[in-house]
Amino acid sequence: MYKVQAESLEEYFAADPARTSDLKALDAAVRHNAPALKRWFYAGAKAGEPGMQFKLIGYGTTLYRDLPGTKWPIIGIALQKNYISVYLAIAKPDASLITEDYRGKLGESRMGQNNFSFETFGQLDQASVASLLKDVARLAAPTP
Repeated sequence: MYKVQAESLEEYFAADPARTSDLKALDAAVRHNAPALKRWFYAGAKAGEPGMQFKLIGYGTTLYRDLPGTKWPIIGIALQKNYISVYLAIAKPDASLITEDYRGKLGESRMGQNNFSFETFGQLDQASVASLLKDVARLAAPTP
């Protein structure tokens, strides 16, 4: 398993110098298109404790569905060995996965269940990524 050696947002952005610019470009896109989702550092669950043990950059918060009381990002960005992955912890009102509307349109290298991965930010279709991020922000907004 690929492990990022970081204990803060600043260290995470600098953890892989070859991909810092890709992380920063994606960060800028999230912050521009989903500004209400505040950025934070997810340090991972400690060994032996339940939860995801990998570290990531989070935006917004929700409760992790399998671990009551555990804070989890609505959008998570994680460095992987060969990719940067984006995880979405949100669904459409009919409970379908938001990424299904964007499958094959983002320029992604891989897509899973409410996540996608890419090698460089430049390979992504910027308009589709912006649209996805705006959809996530809209779905995450509290209802009156």
